[in-house]
Amino acid sequence: MVLVWVKTKTIVKTKTQNQNFKTSFGFGACLNLRELKRLVHADNRLSAVKITTDLNMSLSQSVSKRTVHRYLKKLAYEYTVKIKKQWLSAKHRKARVQWCEQHQHWTSQDWQKVIFSDQSTFYVLKRKNQVKIWRTDDEQLLPDCIQQMNTGDGGKVGIWGGISGAGTTMARIFEGTMNGTV
Repeated sequence: MVLVWVKTKTIVKTKTQNQNFKTSFGFGACLNLRELKRLVHADNRLSAVKITTDLNMSLSQSVSKRTVHRYLKKLAYEYTVKIKKQWLSAKHRKARVQWCEQHQHWTSQDWQKVIFSDQSTFYVLKRKNQVKIWRTDDEQLLPDCIQQMNTGDGGKVGIWGGISGAGTTMARIFEGTMNGTV
């Protein structure tokens, strides 16, 4: 940016011609943003340092880790922990689709008679098996951006509640595994 002193005695910011969003790295570098996206999609678990190292092996002029990180941010990528979701088998997914197809024509009056309940389990021991990846907001729930998990041992506490057209249920706290009687 160039600051310009105008007759009104105010400072105006103007863009220089080289300040537009560049599509390639450095001066004479042969890598463009499209290639950077392709590299990140090939393995989204690579750190910015590893991406920079890989890029510098193929470029005529080296780029810094900060440059790579800055361009990834401009491309709307963030280096974040994978979302943890319960693993669903093909049988589970098929049953969910079948249930949706059976209920797709229900009216709002039909749905008001249903109580939707949910439970959440909070583990006392922090799980340290976090996997960090590069992803955009649009990719948040893609299979490659989710860390599937199975429930395991450790201290935990659960909470259960429900909602319906008539209102909400009371929240219930439970320990152990929830079944039809808890």
